[in-house]
Amino acid sequence: MYRAIWIALALGLLFLAAALAAMPPSDFEQPINNNSRSWDNETYINAGNILMFVTNHGNFGRDLAGVFGLDAGTFYPYVDNESINNGSLDDYVLYAAGLWVGGLVNGEVRLAIAEYSDEYVPGPMESGTHMPDDPAFKVYKLYRDSLASNPNSDYMNWPVDQGAPVDGMGNPLMLGDQMLWTVYNDADPNQHTNNSGETDPLGIEIQQTTWAVQSCFEDSILIPTEIEVIQSGNSKVVVVAKTSYDALVSLDTYAVEIFEHPTLGMVWQLRNISTNT
Repeated sequence: MYRAIWIALALGLLFLAAALAAMPPSDFEQPINNNSRSWDNETYINAGNILMFVTNHGNFGRDLAGVFGLDAGTFYPYVDNESINNGSLDDYVLYAAGLWVGGLVNGEVRLAIAEYSDEYVPGPMESGTHMPDDPAFKVYKLYRDSLASNPNSDYMNWPVDQGAPVDGMGNPLMLGDQMLWTVYNDADPNQHTNNSGETDPLGIEIQQTTWAVQSCFEDSILIPTEIEVIQSGNSKVVVVAKTSYDALVSLDTYAVEIFEHPTLGMVWQLRNISTNT
């Protein structure tokens, strides 16, 4: 049994869906301590006046590694790290959250839970089960200014073999101004110890994209922009091209080309006719 789930978390909408509000940490079960070298609790996204931690085992919104020493890990309105370090910003809008998935397997209810403890392990699944520990199973981070012309380490080591998304040219796919990507799964039965779950594994793999758009104290989300695509020939294929980042397109003329690739078969590509790219 193998299932894959792709998740995109847009920070502008996140807090509408967060099920766990800010609560004193002493009232709750503490997270499972795990010494795995691939357990990534230190990566956060900090664009759009929000700072939020994202892990590679289903938890988000909590500073499990103690980077700022406040335990909670979602701050708004965020300006810079110093405002958290010096205590001028010590209020948080979310204490802890995580992904819950449930379903029926042969009539049996099974759950995969991430909250104050979690039932996921880092990395993709292989042959229906979890894989051995690997430091490459981390949270990868891209910035709008760290792409091909100024690549950071995560861009250069983009984990396509783990399922990380790419564009039509095979380069890392970028959304917004900052983007995190990671993959995890619930296939390890020994990890299913949360007292709200404790079922057999569902056998699911989560490929999670978290992205944010930089704004100047504006509560807004980026709406995809539709661009006109001309039709050439008598093809019955109808294409609507949209972009989630306006700077990627211009007022040039675009067309969709459909052709036969020697190994992939029939494929299509979007071409900028004005610049022949």
